[in-house]
Amino acid sequence: MSLALALVLATSVSPPASLVLHGECIYPPRLAKALPDATQVLCDTVEVSAQGADFAQDQWAAHARFFGTWRGDILTVTAMQPRNERKIEAKGHCRIDHANGRISLISCSAFGGGRGWVANFRNAQ
Repeated sequence: MSLALALVLATSVSPPASLVLHGECIYPPRLAKALPDATQVLCDTVEVSAQGADFAQDQWAAHARFFGTWRGDILTVTAMQPRNERKIEAKGHCRIDHANGRISLISCSAFGGGRGWVANFRNAQ
């Protein structure tokens, strides 16, 4: 778990604790080529919590939710909820990357129900 998330979780008044970041989801050509059949999640906000990561666009409800268990900066995804759909069993991972002492990127990929999703969030803060 990242130091920033650990501090948020440790100092939260009411569970579940979370960390909200603002930025954008970006998909470089190399990533799009690597996962051509995966749905690219649109987002400008991500909320990281003990339950997983929720990616949203323009203050709307989450476009994609990745559920699972964190071990350090890696989330092992066990379920996925695409926007306006029910939660489904899925397998995958999310990873938090750091640069200059802050969260710089949160990337997730998961597959379930015969479909795949990818989220690649760059933090602007």
